[in-house]
Amino acid sequence: MDMDTPSLRVLLVEDDPALLLNVRQQLLRQGHEVFEATTSQQAWRLFLDKAPQLILLDVLLPDNDGFWLSRQVRSHEGRHWTPILFLSAMVQDDDLLRGI
Repeated sequence: MDMDTPSLRVLLVEDDPALLLNVRQQLLRQGHEVFEATTSQQAWRLFLDKAPQLILLDVLLPDNDGFWLSRQVRSHEGRHWTPILFLSAMVQDDDLLRGI
């Protein structure tokens, strides 16, 4: 990692073990601190406990979907918004609009 680039606290929410491993390794290689969750409930607890600076979020999760979690995060944050990047193969217009 470039010494001028600060590391981030990243919340990675993904229920696919292979994808979770791949993304985690990439983030760690870049020097970021990674907190992992495989469900939206685990992710919500980690969000409250760890105050991540970035959330990488799968849409399809075993409990609530990623859209639910993003609404929880946004309603909790007030004026400060943590960037959320959705990890999804869902590309229909209405899916994309739900992520906004």
